[in-house]
Amino acid sequence: MVDPDRTVSTNGHPHNGARREDASTLSLRSAAIAAVASGRDGGTRLGLAGVGTPRPVVNEIRRSLLRAILANRAIHAAYQSVVSLDTREAVGFEALARGPRRSILEQPDALLKTAEAAGCLEELDWMCRGAAVKGALAARLDPSLLLLVNVHPRALDASVPDDLVDLMQRGASELSLVAELTEAALASRPAALLRVLASVRDRGFGIALGDVGGDPRMLSLLPLVRPDVIKLNLRVLEQRPEPEVAALLAAVNEQCERTGGALLAEGIETEAHLTAARALGATLGQGYLFGRPGRLPMRLGRPEVPVDLGNRARMPGGQTPFEVVSAVRRVRSGNQDLVQSLARLVESQAISLVGGGIVLGSFPRPDLFTSEAQRRWAHLAEDTLVVGVFAPGMRPQPAPGVPGVAIDPEDPLAGEWSVVVIAPGFAAALVAAEQPGLGPDGRPRFDVALTHDRELVAAAGASLLRRVAGEKAAR
Repeated sequence: MVDPDRTVSTNGHPHNGARREDASTLSLRSAAIAAVASGRDGGTRLGLAGVGTPRPVVNEIRRSLLRAILANRAIHAAYQSVVSLDTREAVGFEALARGPRRSILEQPDALLKTAEAAGCLEELDWMCRGAAVKGALAARLDPSLLLLVNVHPRALDASVPDDLVDLMQRGASELSLVAELTEAALASRPAALLRVLASVRDRGFGIALGDVGGDPRMLSLLPLVRPDVIKLNLRVLEQRPEPEVAALLAAVNEQCERTGGALLAEGIETEAHLTAARALGATLGQGYLFGRPGRLPMRLGRPEVPVDLGNRARMPGGQTPFEVVSAVRRVRSGNQDLVQSLARLVESQAISLVGGGIVLGSFPRPDLFTSEAQRRWAHLAEDTLVVGVFAPGMRPQPAPGVPGVAIDPEDPLAGEWSVVVIAPGFAAALVAAEQPGLGPDGRPRFDVALTHDRELVAAAGASLLRRVAGEKAAR
C-alpha cells in the first residue's frame, strides 16, 4: 500500500528530481522531518523527540521520517552470519533491516510499527527485502550461501513495486534466497499463508520458520509448511517446562529427519549455549558468539559443506486427498456404512488425541455431514488451530465454530469423503471416492483407504487448504 502523501513517479523517483540520500546516512536534518508543533505561546517550534515530548508530536516525527524513508528508499541491511555448528564456518546470512542510522526509526520494530499505523506496511516490507538483496549483490555473495530475508505475513503476497522488479529478479537468479517468517506470524492467518508459501517455494525460494516453539499448537503446521530451516530460540526454550521442550524437540527433529530440513539454534552467545544447541540436535547456529550484525564480507567463498535447498524431499502430489493417498496406498471397496464408521473412528481419535491441531473434512453431499457428525466437529472446533468442511452446496457454518466451504460440483474433490487430522503426536487421513452407479444394496459404493503416514496426511490436508478462500477454514 502506497502512502498517499508521497510524490513519486511510477519509476520510484521523486517528481521534484530531488537527489536520493544514501540509505545508511539519511538523517533527520537532511530529510527535513523535525516535528512542527504549536508552542504554548501560539508560535511554532521545531525539535526532535525527547523526554517530555507529547506523544502526538513523537508520532508525527515518526510519520514524517517514514515518508522521507519511503521517498528516498532509505533502508539498508545489516547481515548476521548463520554458521555450521560443526565447523563454525558461515553457510549463510540473515538480512536485518535498518532505518537511517541514529534515527528514531533505525530499528526494525519501530519501522514496522510506524508503517503499520501509517498504512504502508507492504511497501516498507518490500523496501526491506530490496535492501537485503541489493547489499548481497553488491558484496557478490556466493550462491552457495543462504540469504535469509524476513518477510511480514501481510506483505508476503503483495506485488513487488515497479522499481524493485529488476533487482528482485536478479536476486532470485543469483542468490539462494530464503523467505523467513515467524511462527506467530503464521498463526495470524494460517490457511492463506500456507497457500502463499506454496507459491513462494514454486518460485525457487527456500522457507525458514523462526521462533518455533512459542505456541505448541503451531507444531501441527510444520508438515504443511515444510520449512527448509527451523529456527529455535534458546532463550525461549530456557523458560519452558522440560516436558514441553521435549515434545517440541521431538516434533522438530522428526520434521527435519523426514524432509531434510535444517535445525538452527538462535541466541548462541557463549560456548555453553553452543553445547546446548548441539544437544538439541541443531546443525546450524546464529548469535553473538559468531559475530554481530554488520556488513557482508566481500567475495566470501563457498563453504566446505553448503546447505543445499535443492535436496529437500518434495511433498506428495495430488489435487484431492483421495488422489494423494490412493497413489501410494492400496484401496478397498466398501459401502457407505464402512466409510461412515471409519470417519467416526478418525473423528473420535481427533477428539481424544488432538489439542490445537488441524482437522479438515470433505463430503460428497452436505446431508452426509449428519447431526451426529456436526456434534463431533463442533467439539473439535473448540480446540483446533484450523478446522473446516468442504462439499458442494455446503453452508458457511454447518456446525458451531466449524466453517464450511462450498466447492464447485465439477471440482475433482466433489464425490470424495475424507477426514484429515494433523497434530504433533498424531496424523490420520481417511479418504474415499464414490464409485459410479450403486451397489447391490442400491446404495453408493466407495473406494476407501486409511493412512497414518504423516507425509501423506500432510499432502492430503494441503490439497484441501488450497481451496480455502481467505481464512474461512482458519480460526
